[in-house]
Amino acid sequence: MSSFLKTVGLLTLPAAIVLLFLMADNLNFFSVLCVFLLITLGLALVELGDLMERVSSLESRLDPPPEKPEEDEIQKVVCPNCYKKYDLDSPKCPYCGTKNELW
Repeated sequence: MSSFLKTVGLLTLPAAIVLLFLMADNLNFFSVLCVFLLITLGLALVELGDLMERVSSLESRLDPPPEKPEEDEIQKVVCPNCYKKYDLDSPKCPYCGTKNELW
């Protein structure tokens, strides 16, 4: 979307200049105002596209939101011997056999 806005903005600028040359023999306040507003719109679209690119770049650097732990999941304990997690209600570590001190 940002590249689309920048492209439209960049195409609007030469279109305003061409319009100014086409109306050169019949210039009045409203035709000059129209060309001025068209140039302003083109510049605003280019800046908006650039701003959208910068915002998406900043958003990509943000950390993702933390995932919620499942409430049904049994609490885990870390084995002091092998440092692996296992269920809190186990009497010993299923990996190395160390006794669960909390059980």
